Amino acid sequence: MFDIGGVLVTEVPRAWVGRWEAGLGLDPGTLEPALLPIWQAGSVGAIGLDEVHRRVAGIVGDAEVFMEDVWEAYLGTPRVALTAFFAGLPHRRALLSNSFVGAREREAERYGFDAMVEQIVYSHEVGLQKPDPRIYLLTAERLGVEPDQMLFADDRAENVQAARELGIHAVLVGADEQAAIAAIRSALDAWSG
Repeated sequence: MFDIGGVLVTEVPRAWVGRWEAGLGLDPGTLEPALLPIWQAGSVGAIGLDEVHRRVAGIVGDAEVFMEDVWEAYLGTPRVALTAFFAGLPHRRALLSNSFVGAREREAERYGFDAMVEQIVYSHEVGLQKPDPRIYLLTAERLGVEPDQMLFADDRAENVQAARELGIHAVLVGADEQAAIAAIRSALDAWSG
């Protein structure tokens, strides 16, 4: 079970934020706090894309153009070696991601994640986010396994810790893909050995 953002893909730097603030005549650092309630609601499916666009338009004007910048950063760039390693694992595979409404369609189109796993559990679809223990347990239930039968890779320490507290074998993934692959391989060997 792998996370997506920060594990299989790396987000693009958020240069668009400063560009939009300048274009709208906003003080630096004011756009993201204004958008935070929208991102929070969209990340747990409390609002749909139409409502996201409506609310964003109330802040920035042209929601369509703005959201294309957001999606480009959100979708990021692939971590090719780590994704190939994950796709080649001879185990059942799932993705568990804190996400945003519309992510499934966009990630399927760009990366084809849906074709390489049995399950994708997106926060916006289930109304829960990591590190809430319920989202890990839901993933285990959907896979038909117990938590101690899972290995989880994530780039955030609090998500890894929450998984470990449930008995899930968990690995903290850093920026170095080869080091991440080695750590995951070591964890799998230790677990199965």
